[in-house]
Amino acid sequence: MACSCVVTGMPFARRRARHSIAARGLWVERPRDVQDQGGRPLARDTAGSRYDLEPLLPYIGQGYVLLTPNLRLARRIKAEWDARQLAAGHRAWQPLPVHPLEGWLQQAWHQRACQEAALRRHLLDTPLALRVWRQAIEEDERQGDYSLLQVEATASQAQQARNQLLRWQVNPADPGIAARFRLDTDCSTFLRWHEAFEIQLQERNLATGLDVIALLQAAERPASRASTRALLIAFDEVPPLLRAALDQCCADVQELPQPAAAAACQARAYADRNSELRAVARWARETCAARPQASIGIVLDDMRGDRQRLEYLLRREFNCLDADYAALPVNFSTGWQLAEVPVMRDALTALSAVNAAVYVQDVLALLRSRFLQLPDRHSTAGLAFVAKLHDHGREQVDAGALRTLAKDLRLGEVLLSCAGMRQLRERSLPSVWAGHFHQLLTLWGWPGEGGLDSLEFQQVEEGYRQLESLATFDAVCGPMVYSEALALLRQCCQDASFQPRTADSRVQVLGPLEAAGLQFDALWLCGMQASQWPAPARPNPFLPLSLQRECAMPHASAEREWHYANGLLQQYRAHCDTLIASYSQSVDGAPELPSALLKDFSWQATSDDEGPPASWLQQWRERDVETLPDAVAPLPDAEELARIGGGSGLIEDQSHCPFRAFARRRLRLQALSEPSLALTAAERGTLVHQALYVIWGELGESAALQALAADAQADLLVRATSAAIDALPAMRRLAVGHACIAQEQRYLLALLEEWLETERQREPFVVVAREQRQAIALGALQLQLQVDRIDRSAIAAHGDSASPVTIIDYKTGSCEATQWLGQRPSLPQLPLYSVASQAPVEALAFAHVKARHTTYKGLGARQVAPGIKDDIARATSRKEPLDSWPELLERWHETVQRLAQEFLAGEAAVDPLNSGSCTYCGLQSLCRIGVTGEGAAPEEEA
Repeated sequence: MACSCVVTGMPFARRRARHSIAARGLWVERPRDVQDQGGRPLARDTAGSRYDLEPLLPYIGQGYVLLTPNLRLARRIKAEWDARQLAAGHRAWQPLPVHPLEGWLQQAWHQRACQEAALRRHLLDTPLALRVWRQAIEEDERQGDYSLLQVEATASQAQQARNQLLRWQVNPADPGIAARFRLDTDCSTFLRWHEAFEIQLQERNLATGLDVIALLQAAERPASRASTRALLIAFDEVPPLLRAALDQCCADVQELPQPAAAAACQARAYADRNSELRAVARWARETCAARPQASIGIVLDDMRGDRQRLEYLLRREFNCLDADYAALPVNFSTGWQLAEVPVMRDALTALSAVNAAVYVQDVLALLRSRFLQLPDRHSTAGLAFVAKLHDHGREQVDAGALRTLAKDLRLGEVLLSCAGMRQLRERSLPSVWAGHFHQLLTLWGWPGEGGLDSLEFQQVEEGYRQLESLATFDAVCGPMVYSEALALLRQCCQDASFQPRTADSRVQVLGPLEAAGLQFDALWLCGMQASQWPAPARPNPFLPLSLQRECAMPHASAEREWHYANGLLQQYRAHCDTLIASYSQSVDGAPELPSALLKDFSWQATSDDEGPPASWLQQWRERDVETLPDAVAPLPDAEELARIGGGSGLIEDQSHCPFRAFARRRLRLQALSEPSLALTAAERGTLVHQALYVIWGELGESAALQALAADAQADLLVRATSAAIDALPAMRRLAVGHACIAQEQRYLLALLEEWLETERQREPFVVVAREQRQAIALGALQLQLQVDRIDRSAIAAHGDSASPVTIIDYKTGSCEATQWLGQRPSLPQLPLYSVASQAPVEALAFAHVKARHTTYKGLGARQVAPGIKDDIARATSRKEPLDSWPELLERWHETVQRLAQEFLAGEAAVDPLNSGSCTYCGLQSLCRIGVTGEGAAPEEEA
C-alpha cells in the first residue's frame, strides 16, 4: 500500500470526487484542506487550544494508532504534530495516525470489506437511517390504533435507542430481552419498529455505522492484528461493542494515563444567566488583552440556547459588531442549522413558493433577499405588489394567488415559468428531484448576482452538497411528489450543521463533551447549577428502564450521571492552568444552587456591571451631535400640489397630527394592512355604504320607504346586500371564505332592516344625491370630496330646488357630533362638506348604522331627524361656546381654512391630537414618538 505524507511549500489543486451511491457506502472522503482568498490555511475547529504531545511521543515512536473520543481532539493532536514537524524544519513527514475511535473502526471494516464480500454493505449515514426509521414507524402507525404528533423526533429517539442496544451489545431478539420489552407499551411498540427496521436493512443490504463495527467485531481476527497497537486518549469509558471490536483488531490496547489535576479552581455566582454571560464575555476580552498568547476556552452547557446571546456579548466586548464583524477572535464548536442560514433559508422559501401556500412575511423576505435575482423589487410596481399582498388579508397566500398578484414583476414571471414545468407535477425519485430543484434555483437566480463573502460561499457549497445528497435517498425511498421531495431536502438542511471554516482563533466556545481532552491556559465552565451538573437522569423511553440501569447506559440513572459529570470535570482540571466555574442563582425565575461538584473550588465575590462597556460610554460622551429641526417641511410647489390632491382625509390627518398629514400626503407613506381571517371593520363599513347606495337608489324618498311592503323590503335588502358583497374584490372573498361571507350577509340583512326602521321615524324627505363628488379649493389646495348622501325636506324639495339640505355621512363605528368641534376637530369630514356645499345646509348628521344602536347623531338649524340637536349653544358649550347655527357654520369654515393653510405652510410637527390619533396611524416607526419622548395628550371627552 502506498504511504501518505504531508508536503508543505508545494501548491497543488485537488478535484472533488463525486461518488455513486455504492461508493458512498464503502468509501469515506478525507477532509479537504481549506484556504482563504489569500491562500492561507484556515482551521476547521481546532484553533485556540493547545495539546502537550510529550506523553504521546513514546507511543508514537512504537507505532501506536492514537484513538480519541471525538474528531475535534484528533484534529488538535494532528495540528500540534504538524506544527512540531514544521518547527523542526521538516518539509515532508508521515501523517500522524490519530483518529476518532468509531471512525477508525469503520475504516477497518472498509478495508476488510474490500477483501471479504460477506462484510460488504451500503453504509447509511444518519439522514438515510432516520428515513428508514420513519418508514417503519409510519407503516406501524397506519396499522395500529395510535397517532404520533412528531414522527421525526420519534424516529431520532428510536435510532438512539437502537444505537445504545448495539453499543452495549444487547440483542432485543433474545427471548428473555424481548419479554422485558413487552412489559411496557412504548417499549413493545419500539420492538415492532426495530424488527421492521432490521428487515429493511437485510432486504436492501444496508448498515449503519455501528452495524459495520458489529460486523467487524463478529468477523474472524485479521492477520494484521498482531502488528496493530492502539492508544486510547481521554476516554472516560468505552462501550462494550467498541471495546470488543478494538480487541478484535488490535493485539495491544493501552489507555493514556490522565495527568494529575493541577488547575487553580475558582467558582463564581451570578444573579441570572445574562449576568453570567456578560461576565464570561468580559473575562475573555480582559484575558486576551492581558495574555496575548494564551489559549482560552468557554464551555456552554446549553449551546443551542446560549450561543446567540454569548456571541453578541463577545462581539460587543471585542468591538466586532459593525465594520469589524469578521474579526471576532472566537471560534464556536457548533454551527447553525443549514436551513437557518440566510442564503439557504431563502432558497428553501423560493422552492416552497413554487406550488404551495407561503406566509406573507416569507414572500416579503424573498423580495428583500439579495440571493435571488428580483431586480424590480424596489420599483413602483414592486411597492404596489407589497400593498396588494397585505390587502389580500390572509397570513398565507397560495401559489396561484401569488402569481396573480405578482404578474407585473419578475417574481410573477418566475412563478409562471415554474407553473408551466410539467415535470414538477409528476412523481420522481429523489435523485431526479435534485435536478429539478437545481433547475428551479437557477430560474430564481440563486445565489444572486452580487459577490458572496467567505461564510456565504461556504454555505452555498454546503447547500449544493445537500442537494446532491438527495440522490442517496434513492436507496431507501420510492418515487415521490414535489412537496415530499422538498420536505426531504428541508429535513436534510435542518439536520446538517453548518460550521464555518475560519482562521485560527484564540478563544474557543465548546460544548461539555467537545472540551474534554483539550488543553487551555484558561477555561471557564458556564451553567454549573445543581440542576444541570450533573444533569438529571433521562432514560430512553423506548428501552426498559431496568435494562438501561443494569447495563449502565448513558442517562439511565442519577448515579451514572454523577460519575459521568465528575469524570468530565476531572478532565477539565487536568488539562488547563486556570479553571473558573460559574452558575446562575436564578434561572427562568426559579432559584438555583451551585453544583455539588464545586465543593473544593475557591469561591470569589462577583460584581455585575449591567451598564454598557466603558468604550461605548466614552464614545457617547465625545459624540458630536448635529440637530436638524424637522417640524416644518419645505413648502410644496405647484407641481407637488397637483400631485397631492386627496379628499377629506387630508384635513383629518392635519387635524389629528401634522406629521401624519405630511407623511401620508407628501411622502405618500401608508401603513400596510394587517392580515385578517374575516372582513375588517373598514370592509364591513364599505358593505353598509354599498348596500345603502343601492337601497336609496331604488327608493329615492321616504314616502317609498313608508309604502314598502314586508316582502318587497326583504327582496330589496337581499338585492342590496348581494350587490354589496359582489363589490368586494373576488380575491378577498375567496380569502375570507364562503361561510364567512354568508354570515356577513346575514348580519348585514338584519342591520339594514333595523336601520330602515330608524329611517321611518324621520319627517318626510327626498334623497337628493348619493356618493356625490364635489371639488373644493382651500387656497392653493384642491380637494376632491365624496359625500355619502344629501337629503332635503320633502315639502321644500317640491317647492324650491335651492332649499336647505341635510348632509349625511354613514358610520358603523363609534362617533359623536362633538368630534366636529374645537380648533382641531377629530372628525372634520362633515364640516368640510358643509363648507363645500353649494346649497344652504340646515343640518349635518352621522347615520350611525350599528346593531342595536342605530340612530342619527348631528347638529342643525332644526331637528330634521331624531338625534339631531338644534340647541347649538348647549351642544357646543363644553368645547367652543357658540350661539347659533350660522355662527357654527362660519367657525367650521375658519377651522377648515386654517388647517389647509397649515398644511400648505409645511407644518409637520409630531403633535398628535390625543392618544387615539396614534392608534391606527401606523407611522410610529417613522415619527419615533415612543422613542423621542414626545407623546399625545389624554383622550378628549366626546
